[in-house]
Amino acid sequence: GNSMAIVSGTSIGTVTMTTADTAATVSTEFGEDDVLLAGFSLSAANEPVIWESATFKNGGTNSVNIVTNMRLLIDGDEVATADSIVDKYANFDMGSYVIAKNDTISVEIYGDIGIATVGNTVNLYVYNANDFSFVGQDYGFGIQMSATTDTDSNNIDDRIDGSGDSYTITLAAGDFSLDVDKSATPAKEIRAGDTDVVLATINMTSNGENATLTSLGGNALYVDGTTCYCDSLSNGELRDVDSGIIFDIAVASGPTASKF
Repeated sequence: GNSMAIVSGTSIGTVTMTTADTAATVSTEFGEDDVLLAGFSLSAANEPVIWESATFKNGGTNSVNIVTNMRLLIDGDEVATADSIVDKYANFDMGSYVIAKNDTISVEIYGDIGIATVGNTVNLYVYNANDFSFVGQDYGFGIQMSATTDTDSNNIDDRIDGSGDSYTITLAAGDFSLDVDKSATPAKEIRAGDTDVVLATINMTSNGENATLTSLGGNALYVDGTTCYCDSLSNGELRDVDSGIIFDIAVASGPTASKF
């Protein structure tokens, strides 16, 4: 007959999810790259363990384009990739990655955020312990993952075993703000005949997606003050400090105020 190998239960390899990143809500921009989606640690014992595959479920918005170019990193090195989330799942072929006996590895998932809708979310978690496939290298038996923090008794760390756990990545609105930087242009005296006078430094910030400033409406900038001889202002310019590009702007001056 066929020979059979018999090993004791204590000799067969084990894989334990020892930690997982605590749940957090992260706001991100459309098109932002290298966004951390999930993180946890795995420990192997009794024998080296072959990691064959890993599947994550998205508890967020069901959109194939919401995140792409996903990378699974082990101890900082890219080991596996997934093009996108398909039918709420991201699948990684681990290429028979070997976790050494008694070794603990740090696992991180990164992805590139696509163009979706404001308020859409990405939330990767482990739906079932069997979604991770492991085989012992020495004895060849399949190994089911366990977890050190597991109040649900589902063999998955409590911090990554359900929708809303781990990181929830929320796509932010493309808010645009203007702020006068008084420290960059402090108050000072201006004399008749002065040229190239900096009247104000304005910080323009897009808090969500990339924004293009196409125009400034009438009276967008307003200058006034005590005993203001504003009708002496002319040749208004708007200068991009970073690029040096200069935009001519019309000045509507009067004795008490100037409007750009």
